[in-house]
Amino acid sequence: MKINILLSFVFLSIVGFASVEFITGFVGATQLNGEGCLCHSLTPSSSVNVWIDGPDTIAQGENVQYKIYLTGGPAVLGGFNVASRFGNVSPVDTSVVEIDNELTHHSPLAFPSVNDTISWIFNYSSSLQGWDTIYSAANSVNGNEIPTNDEWNFGVKFPVFVSPSVPVELISFTAVSKNNGIFLSWITATELNNSGFEIQKSIDESIFFTIVFVNGSGTKTTQNVYSFFELPQNSGQYSYRLKQLDFDGDFSYSNVIAVEFNPSSFHLSQNYPNPFNPSTIISFTIPEEGFLSLKIYNAQGELVEILSDGIISSGNHKIEWNTSSFTSGGSTKGGYASGIYFYRLEFESNAGLKLSKVKKMILAK
Repeated sequence: MKINILLSFVFLSIVGFASVEFITGFVGATQLNGEGCLCHSLTPSSSVNVWIDGPDTIAQGENVQYKIYLTGGPAVLGGFNVASRFGNVSPVDTSVVEIDNELTHHSPLAFPSVNDTISWIFNYSSSLQGWDTIYSAANSVNGNEIPTNDEWNFGVKFPVFVSPSVPVELISFTAVSKNNGIFLSWITATELNNSGFEIQKSIDESIFFTIVFVNGSGTKTTQNVYSFFELPQNSGQYSYRLKQLDFDGDFSYSNVIAVEFNPSSFHLSQNYPNPFNPSTIISFTIPEEGFLSLKIYNAQGELVEILSDGIISSGNHKIEWNTSSFTSGGSTKGGYASGIYFYRLEFESNAGLKLSKVKKMILAK
């Protein structure tokens, strides 16, 4: 334990005599590296309560936030020390500094009142598996620049179990045909260094291509649920797999799952985005081949643009409406005005089935 004697105008820190202006404190006060805050008193005080809060189990290499609390004693100003036997403790902000592998306060922290609790945040991580211990001590001082009646105490030793490194553990991966689309869902039990997932798709299971990337959760020891909804354009059987990528570039594949897709209804979706500027996507589902028209009308019921007018195959379709310019009288105009518009979808199958739907959208410039 280091004991430092300074001039009487400087403040006492948790483990030694520390000036707010010039030095931040001395480490060696926890039961790991020292015998407590001897410069304040030779013995700890039961009137001072010190404890650490945070998870008692973390994954190897995971960086987790913990908090140390202090209450009791004179409760004018307070300071602390934290150390770990095998792991690494590090500051979260400038109120905490690291000295000789221990953390201490940058300057004493004021208690709002005598009965209040003050706290500091720090990070803990470990590259070793198994049990570790976080040690702590804290002092509660009277603030009169004289150590008389200052009090301190050790904190309760905080055990942490560092679990082995685990890859992304996939509990389930499913694909279901519903609502004229395919709903993909997967659950992970644990994740380590997980950047995310590429959802890959194939028609014949020989060539897969990526349709979207879904961000992962980094490192987690709890379950995570992911999902994605796709609107295939045509009927048929589709196969999917996940390509999981680590932040360091490593990757692995899930099992391949297959699903039969056969849209059976006529459906017009709400455009997206809505409101929009300058373009939006209109999605719809056609149950069979036939003639389709998609027309845009303004709020006065006047036809302003025809987006589609001809034979179309069955399945899901998307058409973009870009309002940044339009053609009128053989010349290009500057764009449509803000306001309410309507899009009308009319369909007639080769067998004579006639269907139509109308929806409203908003152009907001």
